[in-house]
Amino acid sequence: MKRSTQAMALAGALHYSFSLPASGHVAHPGYSGAISTPIADVLQEGSVALSFSWLDGPDTYLRAPMTNRIYAVTAGVLPNLEVSMRLTEMVGWYDPTVPGVTYGNDRMFSAKYQLPLHDPLPRIAIGMQDIASANLLAGLVKDDPREYYGHSTIYGVLGNTTGPWSWHIGIAYSQKFINGLFGSLRLQLSPRLGFTVEHDSQHLNYGLQLSPHPFFTLQIGQIGRATWGASSTLIFRL
Repeated sequence: MKRSTQAMALAGALHYSFSLPASGHVAHPGYSGAISTPIADVLQEGSVALSFSWLDGPDTYLRAPMTNRIYAVTAGVLPNLEVSMRLTEMVGWYDPTVPGVTYGNDRMFSAKYQLPLHDPLPRIAIGMQDIASANLLAGLVKDDPREYYGHSTIYGVLGNTTGPWSWHIGIAYSQKFINGLFGSLRLQLSPRLGFTVEHDSQHLNYGLQLSPHPFFTLQIGQIGRATWGASSTLIFRL
């Protein structure tokens, strides 16, 4: 009887965790976003997103044109506040001091805060990517094209949703990532299918999103002219 009660409690907890929708779609850098760029939404408090992305082509996230494998954990830790932790593996990177290792790792922490505004005002969020790492000073201060680092980014973005359309536009400062105006437009074709187009201040990107269940999303997209990416996101509530 005790085991049966425990099993029922576990089943109920899992049903609760995976049946309630959570706002926000995770972009490959780890924050809630479109394809590469952030959006004005944040994950709801108590929501957690686990995501994996694969980028291949001349415009990958780090050490282009090396293939990138990106693992991220994003959480709504407080009302209107989300934090992200990301690990990127750069396939093909060799360190002569570590024989046999064929990829390098980069770790990142970021945060985004959505202003507590209400309808009919648009949503507004501010954030910083790569807050604490060796990338910080190179990303915001140094301007040396030989520098590999430089993905630290400060940004602000506003957006809104009207029917099946969602739009977001913002401005960011970074030496090597989003630098200048950016924006995205998403069309929700059906509850399970969406299409996104974005400009990341450098490239025009496209993505198709498939959600077989509210807590799970698959995305395939093109970044620039020749870089392809695929990602999966599992999102649940604690």
